[in-house]
Amino acid sequence: MEQTLVVSFKTGDGKTASVRFQDVPADISEATASQFMDKLHGITDQFVKAGIQQYVTHVAAKIVQTETKDLYTNEGLAE
Repeated sequence: MEQTLVVSFKTGDGKTASVRFQDVPADISEATASQFMDKLHGITDQFVKAGIQQYVTHVAAKIVQTETKDLYTNEGLAE
């Protein structure tokens, strides 16, 4: 099962911006996610789009788990 950390912030104009990080540890804690968001927030002046800061206020952090189930594959067959 693939696990992705999705962190969301409010932008300088009040919209929501999210960033996804793949392959995060299965046991990531709330405290670790919060510390990461603090560090990202600390360098927000580097993330500006059309003159608007992108990661101004912490909104949420969540883990999204994706399970992939192969229904059909043609790999390994002679052409």
